[in-house]
Amino acid sequence: MTQRTVCGLVCLAVLVFLAPASRAQEEETGVSTEDVELTGRVMDSEGHPLAGVEIWRPTEGHDDVVAAVSGPDGSFTYPFDGMFPLSACPPGWLPDESPAKGEEPKGFQIRLRPATRIAGRVVDASGEPVEGVQVQAWLAGVDRSCAVYVHTGCPGPADRRMGDTDEDGRFAFESLEPGWYEVRVSDDSSLVARRLGEAGKSAEEIALVLPERLVPLEGRVVDADGAPVAGARVSISGDRPDAEARTGADGAYRFPRVLPGRQRLEVRHADFGLAVEMVEVAGPRTRFDVRMPRATIVQGRILGRDGSPVAAPSLRVDKEPVEVDVEGRFRFSLSPGEHEVRAEAPDRAPDERRVTAAGDPIDLDLELGRPGAIAGRIADLAERQFVSLGLQDGSRESSAEARADEQGRFQLTGVAAGAWTLVATDGLGRTIERQVQVEEGRETAVPELRFPPLPAVRGRVLDPEGRPIPGASLSFEQERLRVWAVADTQGRFTTRLTDGIWTLRAEPNGFAPAMATVAVEGGAPVDVPELRLARGVALSGSVAGLAPGEIPYVEATSEDGAWERGILAKDGTYRIPDLGPGTWIVTVRLDKRESSIRVRILPQDDAVRIDLAVAEAEAPEPGS
Repeated sequence: MTQRTVCGLVCLAVLVFLAPASRAQEEETGVSTEDVELTGRVMDSEGHPLAGVEIWRPTEGHDDVVAAVSGPDGSFTYPFDGMFPLSACPPGWLPDESPAKGEEPKGFQIRLRPATRIAGRVVDASGEPVEGVQVQAWLAGVDRSCAVYVHTGCPGPADRRMGDTDEDGRFAFESLEPGWYEVRVSDDSSLVARRLGEAGKSAEEIALVLPERLVPLEGRVVDADGAPVAGARVSISGDRPDAEARTGADGAYRFPRVLPGRQRLEVRHADFGLAVEMVEVAGPRTRFDVRMPRATIVQGRILGRDGSPVAAPSLRVDKEPVEVDVEGRFRFSLSPGEHEVRAEAPDRAPDERRVTAAGDPIDLDLELGRPGAIAGRIADLAERQFVSLGLQDGSRESSAEARADEQGRFQLTGVAAGAWTLVATDGLGRTIERQVQVEEGRETAVPELRFPPLPAVRGRVLDPEGRPIPGASLSFEQERLRVWAVADTQGRFTTRLTDGIWTLRAEPNGFAPAMATVAVEGGAPVDVPELRLARGVALSGSVAGLAPGEIPYVEATSEDGAWERGILAKDGTYRIPDLGPGTWIVTVRLDKRESSIRVRILPQDDAVRIDLAVAEAEAPEPGS
């Protein structure tokens, strides 16, 4: 299995693992890691030395630092301090994990192979550069739900990258895996370019032109009485060239270039809180004035439960940091509505509150005591049953969370003293609540918890001849709940479900999926009628109309709502396994181009071939 076909591997960079001497060895030999010098070489895939390469190593704080730089012959030396591994990722190179050619390597070696580079520029319709636009680059054919990551010292995932344009509208992504890339403006799926990045070369430069000319946006920020607000921070969400502006003494702000359309405008000020407005930006110029709401001033202090100061207190309001002095005093403003306030300090349980701002000043003292804990056990848990636990309280919140282990044991730590409601929820939708009184700095044990019993839901999965299908996978879905079951050697399955209507789907390999509706009511057991599954038919073919590097999305949808996603290959072919008899709509989609075809699968079919074609791109309108 290679690094490019594995999803979720966390480290593409070359790592040299070095085992430090143990404390016992140091005491026995009298040699510490500080007396050891390590040497190695950096070279390319052909064994040629690479000079001037920075060699990185981690620190105890987990931040990497440069430990050495390779010399003219690629060699490096540094005093070994017990920290490992080593890594290297200079611009234009990627770690080479292929087997070494020729004779066995001698000593520590870091081998690199040439990478590719993707760069370009974003301009508006008038040709002016656009700053702050987010651009994405993805290697064609890569699953976007996972990435192949590189070690610190490298600029990011080797098969994808994301970044903002600079003041000249330029972007550049270094040290990428060679191949075809899809490059697009993040907030506009129509702005797409494709480039082939070859090893050791930069791809042809990309020019992305925004569809409209940018428009100046300006206005004035005033308070509830109409007086100007100086020093307010004004920002625009979405695709914005100028991300932030500050109001002057007259309350005025200005963005020289903003994309036309509906924009979210946010105004923040320490004494006036937050104002959010939706602005319709249109040429040739847009003016929008903002009146700040009458803010609520909140002030107070962060203290211990005995009223004494605490060390290094911090405060967040709606997850944004708020300044706190060394004595724990704070002062901030809130816009009307409900807000979350969280105070923290080292070795203290956090104090989390919800406060409602209605205009009147609020005095708020936050108490941080020594953290307590809650421990207990949930009885009669089924194998692999998921259970989450949390705490609730009418006036406070707690971020303490835990999960029960295989024996049902759990522990919630970092809990503030006081009365709490312990809430346990399992994957079947059941909930248990218990009242718990937590003492400062102590662990509180709760009596054994037990979920209420659920009725059994039983059934059987059979093939077309009535033989059992062992190992068939079944899922039961109801709104946000999903419960899994597996058929035994006789094709039988049993699970337990809460009351309601559930959608059952059976999908063993080699057979077409089957669906059924299961109604559970009043705790009575349910016997599901036998599920007879048709043998699966593989649908395959080619996809025409693709440019080099383009990989479309293909799916098949049945008349009863079932759907299956296609498996795509880089040679422009697709395959959809295990479709059942009936009429299917097969759709191929690439960006905004889409075409569909109706396919009839007969019961006697073993395989069906249908060639697809991506719809042609729409021709631009005259004069565009």
